[in-house]
Amino acid sequence: MKTTVELPMFPLSTVLFPGQPIPLNVFEQRYRDMVSDIGPDGEFGICLIERGSEVGGGDVRTSVGTLARVLHLQSLENETYFLIAGGERRFVVEEWLSEVPYPRARVSFLEDDETPTPAILSTAISSVRAVRHLESEIDIDSGANSICDFDDDPVVAAWQCCSFSPMGAMDRQSVLQTANVDDRLRLVSEICCERYGDLQRRMQIDE
Repeated sequence: MKTTVELPMFPLSTVLFPGQPIPLNVFEQRYRDMVSDIGPDGEFGICLIERGSEVGGGDVRTSVGTLARVLHLQSLENETYFLIAGGERRFVVEEWLSEVPYPRARVSFLEDDETPTPAILSTAISSVRAVRHLESEIDIDSGANSICDFDDDPVVAAWQCCSFSPMGAMDRQSVLQTANVDDRLRLVSEICCERYGDLQRRMQIDE
């Protein structure tokens, strides 16, 4: 029988990968209640909103997300919060529970500690570095233009390839829910190569 746990959930318009930090301004009352309940080192789930808004509910959410742990929590004067959370493990939503007082779901965790094939990891790292370098040359403010250092641990570096790669939300979700680490890295390389080609064509048009 599959083991499941209940998690408070924070659906967002972005995707979080394991090992990636994410800053959050928490102002909606239900999520303020959630943060108050879980405390300064609590855990919650983040999943992508496919359709709809982060505010007010009524959204359509993806079923694969990431467990996040609070790393820093600050209470602000207007009774809102600022927090930084870190991605830890992927999960699959098995069942959405009550939305009151905030969204909750029953989830099962996925395997995240596979070691990638060295050659496939090396190709992905090179692809990410190449597209980030080209973006910095043409001064695109993508939030991913600075030079990044990859960890010596191949499992960590594989997830860094995902988080460092300049991708849209749906591409990030496709990468997140790809089960096998080598397939995940191949997809990252493919997306980066497509992005690199688009940037080269843009540079030719601008000349």
